Amino acid sequence: MSLFQLVRKNIQQHAAERLQHFVFISCSVSVYFLLVSIQYNEAVAGTMKDKSLLMNFLCYGSTITFSFSCLFILYVHTHFMKKRQKELQSYRLTGMKRKQIGLILCYEQLVIGGGALIVGLLHGMLFLKLFTIVILRVTGCHGISSAPITIYGLLYTAILFLIIISLTMGQCYRCTYQLTVIDLYNMKEEV
Repeated sequence: MSLFQLVRKNIQQHAAERLQHFVFISCSVSVYFLLVSIQYNEAVAGTMKDKSLLMNFLCYGSTITFSFSCLFILYVHTHFMKKRQKELQSYRLTGMKRKQIGLILCYEQLVIGGGALIVGLLHGMLFLKLFTIVILRVTGCHGISSAPITIYGLLYTAILFLIIISLTMGQCYRCTYQLTVIDLYNMKEEV
């Protein structure tokens, strides 16, 4: 069985947990993209020159959203890796090298995280105009009929969430190099 077939099998086997992970990442990407795009939209910024409180809210909101997303994604990924410890040790017992186990985990994370990033950005782009109009109506600003997709918001969101995905891939490698076969025997003796 090739590594990619094993990755596909693992994603299907742990579909429920991975789907939750996927949905949270894509929702986080969408919300962060919406906040950053509105914040750096020139038409919106020109209309809200006198409403610095709202611009500060957008800035702080995007920072808090990213921080919460980063911490939660890393926490969930760590918890998921601990749940899969026996599976990873069984790979090690069958003679698979640590590098191969690390590659499997990294490919899984790349598929889930990369797919969620793309889906989140697409949803963010679809709902950008609606979100902009709602924010402007709530604040009482009028006169903006368009909400162009800002390249800055797109790139900023993609780069930051790619960094998070890279951190989780680093966690995968760290987890595989901490595996010991002796722990598996100790677990069997405790049961």
